[in-house]
Amino acid sequence: MPGPPPASPPAPAALPPPSAPAPVASARPSKPPGPPSALTAEESVRAALTSTARAEIARSPVAALLPRDIELASAAVVTTGAKWYAASIRHGDRTISIHATVGAAHDPPPDVRPPPRRHRVRGFLASVTQNEGIQSVAWEEGGVSYVVEVECFQPFEDERCKNDDYVRGLAESLVRVGADR
Repeated sequence: MPGPPPASPPAPAALPPPSAPAPVASARPSKPPGPPSALTAEESVRAALTSTARAEIARSPVAALLPRDIELASAAVVTTGAKWYAASIRHGDRTISIHATVGAAHDPPPDVRPPPRRHRVRGFLASVTQNEGIQSVAWEEGGVSYVVEVECFQPFEDERCKNDDYVRGLAESLVRVGADR
């Protein structure tokens, strides 16, 4: 006796009507998520500069670094030379200076003893000094010698100049706003 007829395959599920092709996931996004107008720290600092400062930075023979703090960076007066760049920032009762030189002397005369590099700034060995209330930090990065100095109107009363915490933090905050050369 024959058995029951074989079961029919189930009816196919209804397909959605044709429309726009499904989005294809990209292996990596072209921009990080966030607002479409979000700028990097470097772009924000560059945008805050005066046109004169941007023009000087474009001529800089070394990588120009400026504070990430927009209020400080926007006050920068920038100058350049054949082997150096400098930025001077007058802000309230303090002055900040940043100098960078390529090809600085690495072998001082025997009677000159540079301060020891006992600290780390931006991942590099650095010397930190104080002279007449001016706090300084100096290091080499990418073949360029950098120094950041902070001078306060009342250096022995202003916390930013009483110790080296502020100048070291300021050096850590610097962002590259000029091309490497």
